[in-house]
Amino acid sequence: MNFRNNIRLDVFKYFKKPQFSERFLKVILLSFSIWILPLKLYSQQTVSGVPYSAIFNIERINAFEVMPEYSSLKSVLKSGQVSSRLKRLEFAHVFDVAFRPENSGEWINLANGERIWRMGLVSKGAFSLNMIFGAFNLNSGVKVYVYSPNQQYILGAFSAKNNNNDNSLAIEPVQGDTVIVELNVPADIYHYGALEINKLGHDFLNIFGSKLKNGYEVEGSGSCNVDINCDPGFIWQPEKNSVCKMIVNASDLCTGTLMNNTALDNIPYVLTANHCIDTSTKAVNTVFIFNYEKWKCGGKDGPRTTTLSGSQLIATTPNLDFSLVRLYSLPTFISKPYLAGWDRSNNPPLNSATIHHPNGDFKKITIDNNKALTGNFLEDYNPNTHWLISRWELGTTERGSSGSPLFNQNHLVIGDLTGGDASCTIPINDYFAKLYHSWADYPSWNQQLKHWLDPLQTNPISIIGLDPYAAEKSSCDTFWNISQTESRILYNTNLSWGNYSGHNSELVTQFAEKIDVAGALKIAGLYLHVAKAYNSSSLSYITIKLWKGGDIPGEEITTRSVFIKDLVLDKENYLEFDSVIYIDGPVYLGYAVNYSASQDTVALYQSNDRGTAGYSRMFLFKTGVWRNISEITTPSMHSSLAVGLISCSLLNGKPKINLVKSEVLHLYPNPVNGILNVDLPLSGKAEVFVIDLLGREHKMIVKQDDARISMDTGNLAPGVYIIKVLVPGNKVFAGKFMVIK
Repeated sequence: MNFRNNIRLDVFKYFKKPQFSERFLKVILLSFSIWILPLKLYSQQTVSGVPYSAIFNIERINAFEVMPEYSSLKSVLKSGQVSSRLKRLEFAHVFDVAFRPENSGEWINLANGERIWRMGLVSKGAFSLNMIFGAFNLNSGVKVYVYSPNQQYILGAFSAKNNNNDNSLAIEPVQGDTVIVELNVPADIYHYGALEINKLGHDFLNIFGSKLKNGYEVEGSGSCNVDINCDPGFIWQPEKNSVCKMIVNASDLCTGTLMNNTALDNIPYVLTANHCIDTSTKAVNTVFIFNYEKWKCGGKDGPRTTTLSGSQLIATTPNLDFSLVRLYSLPTFISKPYLAGWDRSNNPPLNSATIHHPNGDFKKITIDNNKALTGNFLEDYNPNTHWLISRWELGTTERGSSGSPLFNQNHLVIGDLTGGDASCTIPINDYFAKLYHSWADYPSWNQQLKHWLDPLQTNPISIIGLDPYAAEKSSCDTFWNISQTESRILYNTNLSWGNYSGHNSELVTQFAEKIDVAGALKIAGLYLHVAKAYNSSSLSYITIKLWKGGDIPGEEITTRSVFIKDLVLDKENYLEFDSVIYIDGPVYLGYAVNYSASQDTVALYQSNDRGTAGYSRMFLFKTGVWRNISEITTPSMHSSLAVGLISCSLLNGKPKINLVKSEVLHLYPNPVNGILNVDLPLSGKAEVFVIDLLGREHKMIVKQDDARISMDTGNLAPGVYIIKVLVPGNKVFAGKFMVIK
């Protein structure tokens, strides 16, 4: 028995499974899901793993490189950036270095043939350290970790999945003045590849926001700034997910915005300021941090962020303060990215807002309730090419806000922040480079936005924003074997210590729940409802697993290590696998624990005992044998683990159809306001399905003339829609179009 519920994670909240016909699901939803979801992700997406030094309890490192002593914080604050009106924040001094395994650090050869290379980097007085690997090209199976000496801050594992055409990788900061880099090479790999640290950034401003360092008070952003999740930000929740914090070239902080384009093809363009990124090198060496915000208004902690490293500079000019870069990959759908809409007109906004990271702080919102003016920022920019915000009614901007978007009353981007005079004390005179001028004042493609944001050459004045994963989210479900009416508890009957669903006196090492769902599954991750999570070390971990189905768990399909310290008590913890898994059900989901540290304790909730007449899908692995919990408990217990499977575009069976790439479906005009024409690659009677990004089908009156169909979109609300066309032979063609009014 399975209970299917709407996914409870924020990214899926409020989306419901559309009630389509079986034929529609078989033919349409499969091609729809394949078409929308990017399958390969590169950049600073890490894979699971635990450093060898922790697994094998290697003694502390002795090889440290100490940087030359750097000047005091006060003298740095008196540097040139204080007098500049630009709002880029220089927070770190960069040391140029050339450390690699061949000339630095220490190698350790393990008895099993595996190898470790480690080196420590010290820059005394630094609040945090970040680095750039100027050479990064790892062979498959090799992993790199970056962490603090106390292992409270661990980045990685970085792997061959992080390789890119630029052979470079920028790393976000690790708190403290010491950082350790560790390279792990499996026994069957002769050479690790290429790895060299070229830049080390010494944080002299404390972007982690401690209140006191060396007797000098350092704060985050000013007290007038408003968290994005406070009341004024509630109507800006989609747009906030387009905004990211940027660490540029290991030294500067700015803000950027994911931008939509007329092809609606989910290309991850980021708009920022030219004075933030003006060279290809800076674009490559930029770290983009999404979801850096507080859970709730006025809270202290932020949620887990998504960090991407590196980009390609697409267009910029020093005469207009904009730069457009393309990320190496789109943030994953768990990151909730949003591609902001834009308005390139010269019409003054009736009111405005900007979402930004002042002083590198958590995401803030700033609002002006009055009409913006045309302004002249001077410096070296073309005259009268900026929007002038005369006075903010709520909040301000600060250093680190440069590049942030200016939204108009329709929540569309109309510019990016250059700088100005605004502060919490006097929130006046901020200047944003106009999209109107950045669009096509210069004819060269590398000096304009038009070529990139209007690839279809439809010349719209504006387009709305796009959630690149909205369709995917609408087709995602969770499967639990525990109904909403059942209690979730812990059992320890007849155990000397521990619980049946975790570490216990019987030394059970693995725990699995059978999800008895037939058909094709596309598994994004799972939920664990955690009841206990105590760790003796910051590197203590469990391993989440997926097994093939059968009477008992079969072959392992995928695993991922998860640090115990990252589990949240009494919460349904969402955990992703390292990649999306395609498999036929049924499957088993669960986790493995180890007993190397007696203080480590993890346990999940399980359902109440259902009695001998109830079903039991909970399996335990002990001394090499899988057994149902009903077989090893006295009296016999029938129960299920609080484990939820997440599957997107779930289908009953695999329809045998020929899928044709969506690019072959020609739609025009697009965007459309009225009649939409569709050229079909094949003739024959066509069935047409139009659905919005919430998965709702819209009935349309369609006229067909051989290999062309047309339909009136007048009854559709403005927005993005999916069209699927089924032609004889069960061939499916797909496309996206935008309705404007």
